[in-house]
Amino acid sequence: MAGGGINEGFSYGSTENFGLAASENRVQVHGLNATILQRMGLDHERLTCHF
Repeated sequence: MAGGGINEGFSYGSTENFGLAASENRVQVHGLNATILQRMGLDHERLTCHF
């Protein structure tokens, strides 16, 4: 996400001790993709296929 407007060293949420699963502030893949597309200047609603 470098160069996309995300601050250096930023982290969101946390994992359990082994790092295998999120324990706080879980994010769905759709939300992550929407964030990336928004930072690229694209409208994620126009690029999403609802099945």
